[in-house]
Amino acid sequence: MYGLDNNNNNNNNNNNDNNTCLIKIFLMGDGDVGKTSILKQFVDNKFDDIYQCVIGIDFRYVQFENNNQPIKLVIWDPPGQLRFKDITRLYYKNTNIVIFVYNIADRKSFINIIEWFEDIENFAPPNTYKVLVGNKSDLEAKRKVTHEEGEALSQILGINMFYETSAKDNVNIKEIFVGSVMNIIEQKDN
Repeated sequence: MYGLDNNNNNNNNNNNDNNTCLIKIFLMGDGDVGKTSILKQFVDNKFDDIYQCVIGIDFRYVQFENNNQPIKLVIWDPPGQLRFKDITRLYYKNTNIVIFVYNIADRKSFINIIEWFEDIENFAPPNTYKVLVGNKSDLEAKRKVTHEEGEALSQILGINMFYETSAKDNVNIKEIFVGSVMNIIEQKDN
């Protein structure tokens, strides 16, 4: 099994595992922005209306193939409270992709992206691929952050991709993960 950082792990005798591309993805952002909902929608194709605060760090595996290349995603869903940053930093090592999530109906969650971004810049690998996500686009009537503001922040911070999503309506959820994975694989191949 190999990650995009070219660390080979040949301790496993299963040839399929040795050819699997391992990609570590981290979801970052305040509590109640929908990180867990995005993860559940992507992995389980379901949405829960009830908010569940993450205690500790949750993670899920997803496997798929691209051009006969097995790809295994390890998606980490840490707590969204800034007070847990010190614990969360322990998991940044070898992260390939960070998905910063804010709620389009919560301006404070958008402003806090800068703090989450600075933390990643200081503690994650320098070549980490970054995605900015404005979630809960189904709350258009309650919108506090415009699409243009999200795009502008993405450009200012040098974030690779920007999406608006709805975990509830399953809008752009697959695109966040598959799009970013395909982009870093393409970059690695070039």
